[in-house]
Amino acid sequence: MDLPAPSRTPPPPFTEFAGVDEGLAAGEGPAEDDPATHDEAPTELTEEQKAAEEKRHAFLLTQVQELEGSRTKLQKTLDKEDDPAGSPANAIESDLEDGDKTMSSIKARMVKKKFSEPPSNPSIQEVPLANKSATEVQFVLTSAVLDMLLARDDAGPMTIQAAINRQKPLKGKGKEAKDAVMAFAKRHQFTTRFENATPGIINITF
Repeated sequence: MDLPAPSRTPPPPFTEFAGVDEGLAAGEGPAEDDPATHDEAPTELTEEQKAAEEKRHAFLLTQVQELEGSRTKLQKTLDKEDDPAGSPANAIESDLEDGDKTMSSIKARMVKKKFSEPPSNPSIQEVPLANKSATEVQFVLTSAVLDMLLARDDAGPMTIQAAINRQKPLKGKGKEAKDAVMAFAKRHQFTTRFENATPGIINITF
């Protein structure tokens, strides 16, 4: 059987499809139509939200500085360990890893520009402070504020409730705890409000 002779007709010229940029790779689109580009646009915040974010940024910066100081101390302690594979060294390395993860999360929150819509009725987290010393109050409140800042995706008002007790007036450790709460709020320029005029129940908004 004889095979047909190959065609001598040249292939048709390349036809460019309308609306497709020759310089774009497969799967790409115009920059203005790229969803990723839209997502990077910062959220327009209200003046109240901008002011709140400035205070939050200052608070988070303080946490980063304290974490960096703790990391330096832990690293020096680790360097002095005779047995790098021993239990004390392993515990220090674990603390260093946890600290680095927390610091990374904080730094990501500090540069956050894209926020979701604030909840219409945000919950208020109660923070038990009964029988806490001033040092313990500072630590617990710092952790509560930090946890909420890292958990929330919006820039709306955030509130925790420092719950000491409902005695009137506060005495002894109760008064010490209340003074520590007020000092904490003043230090970070957060606002406070006594719940139902009870000195031992204090709302802190940041």
